[in-house]
Amino acid sequence: MIRQARTAFLALALVTSMVAAGAAETEIRALIQAIAESGCQFDRNGSQYSAQEAAKHLERKYAQGKRYGYSAEQFIEHLASGSSWSGKP
Repeated sequence: MIRQARTAFLALALVTSMVAAGAAETEIRALIQAIAESGCQFDRNGSQYSAQEAAKHLERKYAQGKRYGYSAEQFIEHLASGSSWSGKP
């Protein structure tokens, strides 16, 4: 009985983790889509880029650095708010 309870608890923890990860990815993708549709100009390392170019850049950063973006907040803090190349915000 204890073994079954432990297995059920582990399965629940795994499912909860997977749901949270899916929700975070959905939220991050919505943020990137909002940027693409914003019509704003974005400055990256001293050059201006369209909203669509900025969104494509963030998509690439997210694809390569998902391990640093467990939530929308972490995505913004660790990936979207600065350049790992230049160190500039």
